[in-house]
Amino acid sequence: MTRPNRFSCPNCGRTIYNRRNTRCEFCDALIPVELSYSAEQLAVIDADHARNEWVRARLAREAEEREQARIKRRET
Repeated sequence: MTRPNRFSCPNCGRTIYNRRNTRCEFCDALIPVELSYSAEQLAVIDADHARNEWVRARLAREAEEREQARIKRRET
C-alpha cells in the first residue's frame, strides 16, 4: 500500500525527495517556499542528526570495549 505524496513539484509533478533543495531535481524549477523546510525545521533536523551521530559513536565505542573485554577474557 502506497501513501500519497503531498510534496510534488508544481511544474513537472514529480516527487520532491529532498525538501532542503530550492529547485526540483528533475525540471530545475524553483520549489515553492511552503514545500521546502523552514530554517527552524532544518535546525531541528540538523540537531537530531548531530545527536544521532553522537549516540552512534558512543554505541560503537561501547561495542568495541565489550569486544576487547571478551577477547581479553578468552585469552586468560
